Amino acid sequence: VRVNEDIPHSLSILAGYELPLFRGSTGWKRGVFGGWQVQGIAQKMSGRMLNGVDAYSTGVDPFISGPKEPDMYYFNACTINRQGVRQNCATPDQPAAWIQRPADTLRVASSRWSQLREMRPMLLNASLFKSFNITERVRAQFRFESFNTFNTPWFGQAQNGLDNARFGLLGNSQTNDPRNTQVALKINF
Repeated sequence: VRVNEDIPHSLSILAGYELPLFRGSTGWKRGVFGGWQVQGIAQKMSGRMLNGVDAYSTGVDPFISGPKEPDMYYFNACTINRQGVRQNCATPDQPAAWIQRPADTLRVASSRWSQLREMRPMLLNASLFKSFNITERVRAQFRFESFNTFNTPWFGQAQNGLDNARFGLLGNSQTNDPRNTQVALKINF
Protein backbone atom coordinates (compact mmCIF):
# COMPACT_ATOMS: atom_id res chain seq x y z
CA VAL A 1 0.00 0.00 0.00
CA ARG A 2 1.39 3.40 -0.94
CA VAL A 3 0.66 6.27 1.36
CA ASN A 4 0.74 10.01 0.75
CA GLU A 5 3.92 10.45 2.81
CA ASP A 6 5.87 7.81 0.83
CA ILE A 7 9.30 9.43 0.39
CA PRO A 8 11.64 6.74 -1.03
CA HIS A 9 14.87 8.76 -1.15
CA SER A 10 16.32 10.99 1.53
CA LEU A 11 19.89 12.26 1.78
CA SER A 12 21.35 14.33 4.61
CA ILE A 13 24.95 15.54 4.59
CA LEU A 14 26.47 17.10 7.71
CA ALA A 15 29.71 19.09 7.62
CA GLY A 16 31.48 21.02 10.34
CA TYR A 17 34.60 23.16 10.39
CA GLU A 18 36.52 25.06 13.05
CA LEU A 19 37.54 28.45 11.71
CA PRO A 20 41.34 28.94 11.94
CA LEU A 21 41.05 32.60 12.97
CA PHE A 22 43.22 33.71 15.90
CA ARG A 23 44.44 30.13 16.47
CA GLY A 24 47.95 31.35 17.31
CA SER A 25 46.76 34.21 19.50
CA THR A 26 46.68 34.18 23.28
CA GLY A 27 44.66 35.91 25.96
CA TRP A 28 41.40 37.70 25.29
CA LYS A 29 41.85 37.72 21.47
CA ARG A 30 41.86 33.94 21.32
CA GLY A 31 39.13 33.76 23.97
CA VAL A 32 36.75 36.01 22.04
CA PHE A 33 37.69 35.55 18.38
CA GLY A 34 39.23 32.06 18.28
CA GLY A 35 37.57 28.66 18.36
CA TRP A 36 34.43 29.51 16.37
CA GLN A 37 32.89 26.61 14.47
CA VAL A 38 30.47 26.44 11.55
CA GLN A 39 28.20 23.56 10.75
CA GLY A 40 25.87 22.84 7.85
CA ILE A 41 23.27 20.18 7.17
CA ALA A 42 22.14 19.78 3.56
CA GLN A 43 18.96 17.78 2.98
CA LYS A 44 17.62 16.47 -0.32
CA MET A 45 14.64 14.15 -0.57
CA SER A 46 12.06 12.83 -2.98
CA GLY A 47 8.71 14.53 -3.06
CA ARG A 48 5.40 12.99 -2.11
CA MET A 49 3.35 11.22 -4.75
CA LEU A 50 0.68 13.33 -6.39
CA ASN A 51 -2.91 12.32 -5.90
CA GLY A 52 -4.34 10.74 -9.03
CA VAL A 53 -6.88 12.49 -11.24
CA ASP A 54 -10.45 11.21 -10.88
CA ALA A 55 -11.09 11.03 -14.63
CA TYR A 56 -10.73 8.67 -17.57
CA SER A 57 -7.44 8.82 -19.44
CA THR A 58 -7.57 9.44 -23.18
CA GLY A 59 -4.25 7.66 -23.65
CA VAL A 60 -2.34 10.92 -24.07
CA ASP A 61 0.73 11.08 -21.85
CA PRO A 62 -0.18 13.51 -19.04
CA PHE A 63 3.46 14.21 -18.13
CA ILE A 64 4.97 17.38 -19.54
CA SER A 65 8.60 18.36 -19.64
CA GLY A 66 10.07 21.72 -18.86
CA PRO A 67 10.35 23.83 -15.74
CA LYS A 68 7.87 23.31 -12.94
CA GLU A 69 7.30 26.84 -11.70
CA PRO A 70 4.54 28.22 -9.46
CA ASP A 71 1.35 28.96 -11.40
CA MET A 72 2.53 26.83 -14.34
CA TYR A 73 1.14 23.46 -15.44
CA TYR A 74 2.71 20.52 -13.65
CA PHE A 75 0.99 17.96 -15.88
CA ASN A 76 -1.28 18.03 -18.92
CA ALA A 77 -4.62 19.21 -17.52
CA CYS A 78 -6.43 19.47 -20.85
CA THR A 79 -9.83 17.85 -20.20
CA ILE A 80 -13.01 17.13 -22.08
CA ASN A 81 -15.84 17.82 -19.63
CA ARG A 82 -19.24 16.08 -19.48
CA GLN A 83 -20.67 18.48 -22.06
CA GLY A 84 -17.84 17.66 -24.52
CA VAL A 85 -16.12 21.04 -24.07
CA ARG A 86 -12.35 21.31 -23.75
CA GLN A 87 -11.13 23.02 -20.57
CA ASN A 88 -7.83 23.71 -18.75
CA CYS A 89 -5.87 23.45 -21.98
CA ALA A 90 -2.62 25.44 -22.18
CA THR A 91 -2.96 25.91 -25.97
CA PRO A 92 -5.85 25.50 -28.43
CA ASP A 93 -4.21 22.48 -30.07
CA GLN A 94 -3.07 20.68 -26.90
CA PRO A 95 -4.32 17.08 -26.93
CA ALA A 96 -6.82 16.29 -24.17
CA ALA A 97 -5.39 13.92 -21.56
CA TRP A 98 -8.59 13.46 -19.54
CA ILE A 99 -12.30 12.85 -19.98
CA GLN A 100 -14.40 13.89 -17.02
CA ARG A 101 -15.94 10.83 -15.39
CA PRO A 102 -19.74 10.83 -15.55
CA ALA A 103 -21.60 10.77 -12.25
CA ASP A 104 -22.36 7.35 -10.74
CA THR A 105 -19.67 5.55 -12.73
CA LEU A 106 -16.77 3.50 -11.46
CA ARG A 107 -13.44 5.18 -10.83
CA VAL A 108 -10.74 3.34 -12.78
CA ALA A 109 -7.78 5.69 -12.30
CA SER A 110 -5.32 5.18 -9.46
CA SER A 111 -5.67 7.37 -6.40
CA ARG A 112 -1.89 8.08 -6.50
CA TRP A 113 0.67 8.77 -9.24
CA SER A 114 3.80 6.96 -8.18
CA GLN A 115 5.67 8.20 -11.25
CA LEU A 116 4.91 11.89 -10.64
CA ARG A 117 6.02 13.52 -7.42
CA GLU A 118 6.13 17.01 -6.01
CA MET A 119 9.42 18.86 -6.32
CA ARG A 120 11.48 19.32 -3.18
CA PRO A 121 14.65 21.36 -3.69
CA MET A 122 17.62 20.90 -1.39
CA LEU A 123 17.48 22.71 1.94
CA LEU A 124 20.39 23.90 4.06
CA ASN A 125 20.45 24.45 7.82
CA ALA A 126 23.52 26.21 9.23
CA SER A 127 24.97 27.17 12.59
CA LEU A 128 27.83 29.20 14.02
CA PHE A 129 28.91 28.47 17.58
CA LYS A 130 31.66 28.85 20.16
CA SER A 131 32.28 27.17 23.51
CA PHE A 132 33.78 29.06 26.46
CA ASN A 133 35.24 27.70 29.71
CA ILE A 134 33.88 29.89 32.49
CA THR A 135 35.34 27.86 35.35
CA GLU A 136 36.80 24.37 35.61
CA ARG A 137 33.31 22.85 35.87
CA VAL A 138 31.17 25.39 34.02
CA ARG A 139 31.12 25.73 30.22
CA ALA A 140 29.02 28.02 28.09
CA GLN A 141 28.21 27.75 24.40
CA PHE A 142 26.94 30.61 22.23
CA ARG A 143 25.01 29.46 19.17
CA PHE A 144 23.52 31.19 16.15
CA GLU A 145 21.38 28.81 14.07
CA SER A 146 19.53 29.23 10.81
CA PHE A 147 16.96 26.75 9.53
CA ASN A 148 16.20 26.83 5.78
CA THR A 149 19.15 29.22 5.52
CA PHE A 150 18.54 30.29 1.92
CA ASN A 151 14.73 30.49 2.37
CA THR A 152 14.19 27.82 -0.31
CA PRO A 153 10.46 27.33 -0.89
CA TRP A 154 8.63 24.09 -1.58
CA PHE A 155 5.44 24.76 -3.50
CA GLY A 156 3.70 21.50 -2.66
CA GLN A 157 1.54 19.52 -5.01
CA ALA A 158 -0.22 20.47 -8.19
CA GLN A 159 -4.00 20.82 -7.97
CA ASN A 160 -5.64 17.58 -9.15
CA GLY A 161 -9.37 18.27 -8.72
CA LEU A 162 -11.12 18.56 -12.11
CA ASP A 163 -13.67 21.00 -10.73
CA ASN A 164 -10.95 23.33 -9.39
CA ALA A 165 -10.08 26.36 -11.53
CA ARG A 166 -6.38 25.67 -10.82
CA PHE A 167 -6.50 22.03 -12.03
CA GLY A 168 -3.01 20.95 -13.13
CA LEU A 169 -1.31 24.10 -11.86
CA LEU A 170 1.48 24.04 -9.31
CA GLY A 171 0.68 25.97 -6.16
CA ASN A 172 2.06 29.45 -5.57
CA SER A 173 2.36 29.42 -1.80
CA GLN A 174 5.21 28.02 0.24
CA THR A 175 4.35 24.73 1.99
CA ASN A 176 7.52 24.37 4.07
CA ASP A 177 8.77 26.63 6.84
CA PRO A 178 10.46 29.86 5.75
CA ARG A 179 13.90 30.80 7.08
CA ASN A 180 13.99 30.77 10.87
CA THR A 181 16.93 31.90 12.98
CA GLN A 182 17.66 31.63 16.65
CA VAL A 183 20.36 32.71 19.08
CA ALA A 184 21.06 30.64 22.19
CA LEU A 185 23.37 30.55 25.17
CA LYS A 186 23.78 27.11 26.70
CA ILE A 187 25.46 26.63 30.09
CA ASN A 188 26.76 23.20 31.16
CA PHE A 189 27.78 22.57 34.77
